[in-house]
Amino acid sequence: MLAQAKLSAEDIDKKVRSLSGGERAKLALVLLEAEKANFLVLDEPTNHLDLQAREALEEALKAFDGTLLFVSHDRYFIQNLADKIIEIDAKKVNTFAEKYDEYTAAKKAAREKEELAAKAVKEEARAQAGAASYRSKAERAQEAKKKQQIKQTEEKISAFEAEAAALTEEIARPEVAADYKLLTEKCARLDALHSELDKLYEEYEKLI
Repeated sequence: MLAQAKLSAEDIDKKVRSLSGGERAKLALVLLEAEKANFLVLDEPTNHLDLQAREALEEALKAFDGTLLFVSHDRYFIQNLADKIIEIDAKKVNTFAEKYDEYTAAKKAAREKEELAAKAVKEEARAQAGAASYRSKAERAQEAKKKQQIKQTEEKISAFEAEAAALTEEIARPEVAADYKLLTEKCARLDALHSELDKLYEEYEKLI
């Protein structure tokens, strides 16, 4: 079983404390398999693993016939293994019976649909209010300023969304996934972009 986990004959005679992080992860999987577990809970299982260890881990988990529940920032790993996504949002648990890329596409489409509907309602209300009231010079200036803010916010959103999409593609590359430090930096930047985008969406909603 240790050999199947790609631990060499030399590794088998080592003390556990002398094993690397990747070798310890392989050993942990062997122990779980020996115990015949049918439910695994994994927290960031690809952390500190090199590319070979990551691939071995993925293959082992794909062959596992029980249930997996895992948390990971590794979107490539999620896409390869998860067939159901559990999302915790605003203290609510939402379950999506689909792959990760389908989940993200559906979330984006739903958000865009909500934004378009809200924008249409606000534009209609603004048009009716504008037709029914006299606009002073100050009001027209304020409206021009607001349009400029809307334009700038839209440009920021487009730029951040493009950067987030590019980062997501980079994170999925094997050479990036194999570099833990680089992967961590890119995931941190992606999380920061998502946070900034959430703020911009809120700001945009207020402006329109």
